[in-house]
Amino acid sequence: MTDIVLLKLQGQAEHQAQWQAIAKLFMANTIGHQLQDLFDEISPDSGDAFEEILDAFPDIWAEQAEYKQGELSVEFLSGPDTEELAEALEGFFKPFPLTSLSINQSCDDAEYE
Repeated sequence: MTDIVLLKLQGQAEHQAQWQAIAKLFMANTIGHQLQDLFDEISPDSGDAFEEILDAFPDIWAEQAEYKQGELSVEFLSGPDTEELAEALEGFFKPFPLTSLSINQSCDDAEYE
């Protein structure tokens, strides 16, 4: 059983290039300074706030990420801290100039033999 936090957001048109680049970094699990710099381009000083999330959840892992038709979708493996990670992500993304934001918790019940 794997706990998952699913993030979906739609940014404003003027930031589509940044959101697309952010999706590519999440797909490559490149969660570091490049990602923080892109967040700063959209919302000043947000890169530092994202670093706080990385410090609080050092094992954060983007299982899947895509950017399609203006929507960024990222599936994070969250381990035992699912609720806390969901709350941290919601607090982080709420101040961004977005047209929609959805953060859901779920569980992958697939059993492996």
